[in-house]
Amino acid sequence: MLRREKWLWGGAYLVTSTVMILAVAVIYFLLCRGRHTHNVPHFPLPDSSTLTEPYECINWQGDLEVCTKGECKGAWKPPRTHHCSACGVCRVGFDHHCPWLGNCVTLARIKRFLCLLYLTPATFIFAVAPFVKTLSLHIYLAFDVSRNDLWTVQNWWDWYGSWIFFGGPLGRWFWGIALGFRILKSRGRDYNLSGEFIEKPHMRLLVLVLCSGIISIFALGLAIMTTRAILLGTTSIETLGQRLGPQGQDLLRSHTTFICIPHMGSRRRVYEIPKSEKIYDLGIKYNWRSLLEAPLYLTESRIYSWPKINRQVLERLRKQESDVDLRAHGVRHITRQVSRRGSCNDLQQSYGHN
Repeated sequence: MLRREKWLWGGAYLVTSTVMILAVAVIYFLLCRGRHTHNVPHFPLPDSSTLTEPYECINWQGDLEVCTKGECKGAWKPPRTHHCSACGVCRVGFDHHCPWLGNCVTLARIKRFLCLLYLTPATFIFAVAPFVKTLSLHIYLAFDVSRNDLWTVQNWWDWYGSWIFFGGPLGRWFWGIALGFRILKSRGRDYNLSGEFIEKPHMRLLVLVLCSGIISIFALGLAIMTTRAILLGTTSIETLGQRLGPQGQDLLRSHTTFICIPHMGSRRRVYEIPKSEKIYDLGIKYNWRSLLEAPLYLTESRIYSWPKINRQVLERLRKQESDVDLRAHGVRHITRQVSRRGSCNDLQQSYGHN
């Protein structure tokens, strides 16, 4: 009965870990696809005078941006679009270019990207958990053998260079344990070591676990940073531009941006605001809900969807506009009163002369 339970648990572990590894591989493959095609804008340049919703523009005239780099050749560059120099194309909703994928990560693919980042450490923990104790015992045994071997002690542990070369103090312990694994391999019969790849001490297994652990820690850190940016309504490149401030002009064109608010008829107002203001932050709750509701596999759309602008920013700009109009009205009223008083004084002076 006990043996049967072990077989059941072993089979469940094998199937689950295989499925998780395959899921990581499939998501990775999907993120690598479409290097020169995905999220590349092919929309016609709209007439800014026909727009009715607030939008991000590039100057006081409310003009929309075009890109002349690479193969773009003057094509329209929608808001939140960035030209990737590595891929040579513009990306709608550009977040960053990932060298590990050889592709760009955009807002349309950010959910898939987060699945990869969170699934990688989860797969590592699930796959390694059953034999952590065995691996720890192997590491301790290799260390003990290395410290008690005369040749290893003389040529490595007592050598001052082990503290400096091959990774410094941390590398001293790593290579000392590696030498211990080498001794265990050569003296396996003396230590009565038998078994398969996991049960028998192998340096390859330790290296594989260490490399996988480093990748998992890196993926988890990047996942937390990306999740934070999403909750704040920004992308990685926008966050970087905000941190650099004026020094990020080459990255995001300038340290300020313009928002155009159309009105009835042909009248419209353009406002200049700093890049540090998150104009696309719609609130943590809404940003998180938008991420959860986004499809995991999004097909390309031929209709451009304008990004919504922060309501608080718009309300502040509209209040600023009303204050300006009120001050302008007050100035006009005072000017009319002054002109009337001046005309009255002129009439009184003319009557006095007569």
